[in-house]
Amino acid sequence: MIVQTIPISRLKRELNRVFRTLASNSVDAYIVTRKGQPVAYLVSVSHFESLLEELAVLADQLERLNIDSST
Repeated sequence: MIVQTIPISRLKRELNRVFRTLASNSVDAYIVTRKGQPVAYLVSVSHFESLLEELAVLADQLERLNIDSST
């Protein structure tokens, strides 16, 4: 996973470039900072969708574990 940090002031100036970078999957996510502190994540659509798929798989596994342990 490729993650880059970007200050919010730079993000404002380079928003189009950041979106193009995310869309091309060159970067999976940006950590947006304000005064050096992380305040938000910008995540590519493909990475977000893969995270949702992984969460669904984990939820199914957890459900099976709960069913198996209750019998």
